[in-house]
Amino acid sequence: MAACPPGWMRAAPWRPVRCRPSAAAEPYPPAAQPALATITADELQRGLGAVTLVDARSPERYRGDVEPLDPVAGHIPGALNRPFTSNLVYAGSWSEWCRDPVRPVARG
Repeated sequence: MAACPPGWMRAAPWRPVRCRPSAAAEPYPPAAQPALATITADELQRGLGAVTLVDARSPERYRGDVEPLDPVAGHIPGALNRPFTSNLVYAGSWSEWCRDPVRPVARG
């Protein structure tokens, strides 16, 4: 990373430009930051029955009828199935918002 003077590309894009190195470059890619608190599989196993676990996969994957990704079909005992596709339209969702052509929409 380098800090270059404003407008340096417009001034002379064909000439070399001296830019000073940034003080501290951030690592790339940045480290993942979970939006919510997370727990390990072992912590979840110890808490089964005391926590509500929601499985957002399709009902077919939840039931264990099909499993295209994981080595074992089924779900964690006690988990409830709430497929993410059921969450696409709800009061206050983007889908509800954009159905009204009068509401503003931002792009870009």
